[in-house]
Amino acid sequence: GEKHHFIKSFLRVILFSLIAVAMSAVVLFTVYYSLKFGKNDFSDPSYDLVSKFNFFELFAKMLPDSYDTVRPEGLPFIYCGVLTLILLPVFFITKKINPREKICSGVILSILFFSFAGSTIDIFWHGLQNPNWLNYRYSFMLCFLLVTFAHTAFNLIKDIRFNHIVTVSLALVLIIIAVQNQNYKYIDSILCIWISLIFVGIYIITLYCVHKEKQTNFSALILTIIVCTEMLINGYLNTDSLDKDVVFSSRTSYREFIDELQPLVDYVHTNDDSFYRMEKTVHRKTNDNMTLNINGISSSTSTLNASVITLLNRLGYSSKSHWSKYLGGTPASDSLLGIKYIINSDEYNNALYNNIYKNEDYFIYENPYALSIAFAVSSQLESVNFSYYSTPFELLNEAITAMLGENDTVMLFKPIQNVNVTTVNATRSFATHDYIKYVPADSSEKSSIKYSFTSPTTDEIFFFYPSEYPRKVSLQLNNRDWGTFFDNETDRIVSLGSYDIDQNVTLSVSLERDDLYLLYDSSYFWYMDSEVFKDVFTKLNENKFEIDEYSSTYLKGKIKVDKNNDLLFTSIPYDEGWHIICDGEELSPIKTCDSLIAAQINEGEHTLELVYSPKCFKQGLIVSITGAVVFVLIIFLDIFIKAKRKKRKQKIKQVLDDFYNNFNLPDTEKNTEEPKNTDDTAKNE
Repeated sequence: GEKHHFIKSFLRVILFSLIAVAMSAVVLFTVYYSLKFGKNDFSDPSYDLVSKFNFFELFAKMLPDSYDTVRPEGLPFIYCGVLTLILLPVFFITKKINPREKICSGVILSILFFSFAGSTIDIFWHGLQNPNWLNYRYSFMLCFLLVTFAHTAFNLIKDIRFNHIVTVSLALVLIIIAVQNQNYKYIDSILCIWISLIFVGIYIITLYCVHKEKQTNFSALILTIIVCTEMLINGYLNTDSLDKDVVFSSRTSYREFIDELQPLVDYVHTNDDSFYRMEKTVHRKTNDNMTLNINGISSSTSTLNASVITLLNRLGYSSKSHWSKYLGGTPASDSLLGIKYIINSDEYNNALYNNIYKNEDYFIYENPYALSIAFAVSSQLESVNFSYYSTPFELLNEAITAMLGENDTVMLFKPIQNVNVTTVNATRSFATHDYIKYVPADSSEKSSIKYSFTSPTTDEIFFFYPSEYPRKVSLQLNNRDWGTFFDNETDRIVSLGSYDIDQNVTLSVSLERDDLYLLYDSSYFWYMDSEVFKDVFTKLNENKFEIDEYSSTYLKGKIKVDKNNDLLFTSIPYDEGWHIICDGEELSPIKTCDSLIAAQINEGEHTLELVYSPKCFKQGLIVSITGAVVFVLIIFLDIFIKAKRKKRKQKIKQVLDDFYNNFNLPDTEKNTEEPKNTDDTAKNE
């Protein structure tokens, strides 16, 4: 009965949608800001419109136990019950529902169905990026609408012709049988097809009882039990299929791992309450550090920081895509990033680290050369091109040289000379772009490359293959299996251990594919000069940030800056939300190493504060509070208007009541004559 109902309703939808967005701004603003660190460029999707599947296959996904996969090739998860499949067509058939409502509902469903099938439309739903697994993340909207429309039809079931329900059910049976004949890999004849047909039959009987009002309450109870039973069966089957697809971790394995590692972490925290980074060489999952409350470099997140992941990979760590893991560390890279403690499952024969604790399974090592999260270095570091160097060792040498302000390269890492190279069933040729290409001479036989040399040092020796065309290879060190290289987590620096001087070392690299491309003008074997290391990091520690107070968003302390060290270097990812305050004055942030935050700083002793307070959070908080206030004001305004209308109606009613109560006809005008027909008079009254 509202005038101009459509326009007013549309405006109300717009108004309250804007208020809802405003109230969630504190989350939306910060998420958007976080996505700008690399997630927006995570993939390079194609916008060509192609059909991703046929609609018959989409229908199969509406049946129980229709799980296919959550991997990138997976179809939408749109199962919402067999009862919904029966009642949904009834919604569009029955005359009890307004045709306009049917048309609008059909249009909305069509948009969602075509969004699934059309690749370009699907990409727009996902923010112009292909999702990393778990496709069609908006499919819950379709499920919500299907259940809503089915519920509308169910509310009218007593007024609907039951032969419509029977006809729809028979058609559904035929379609389910047709699905069985398609031989989809994820459709099981018994667990999917038979269960679907059984429930169709059960629902027809139950709906008939509800329709005929025979034992209505009892029938409704039975229907509820049947629906819950179907949901339970499907939930169990899908959970089991998901476990087979991606494998669930057992709670036992989780607890055992945590119970083993947590006492070690607690030991370190108890004995050192300063701010530092800590890592471990044994991993259960990438995000173990969150569980153990460790500040480290291992992490996996959808809101990735692409530049930091790239930097860690350039430094030789296992790091790519949306994750990084503490594998491939060296004393030099660990010290630069402030990794002070390392939990190791094996005894580490390195005189640079101190073994401070051990139990039956693990060792805790302290790195006395670990730098603070911030320290002063030469501004020459700004001129280092981190993308130029082909190996982490060359990059670390140049970065250390620049930090110290030296002109001649500080050879912290030194290449091993006189490496003898032989091949087994492999031919070598020169490819384009300065690459050597190895291919099997006989494709039916194993091919390998053997490197032999005598150790020139007792320091730790490292191996790294530089290549922009990674091909998985297997490693054997002195006839012992030594893992792989170029295989996801093994694309990193590999430690070959320490040896006596002039001891023979042999590394055999077996090809897993038909070809292998390597930069030929590069050394693959390096060692770190421990004496140079001690000298370098002793100097860098002279200008470190001594932290007195810290929290997750705040660091405060003292720093002494020498004359030639005018750049405050931090191992904090560059983020405009960080504010560097020196002696009460804010410094202008600089991006260094392509990913870390730095600032120019003057010589002398300073009080330094690092505060994380991003503008997006403040702005989002203001907008959210504003939206909440507007919403509350609208509620009170609505209450006030309704109360005023009610008061006005009561006042009008009171005036009318007073008028009728006080209105008396004069006696001369009263009709005292008795009515002739008492019954007619009563009717008139």
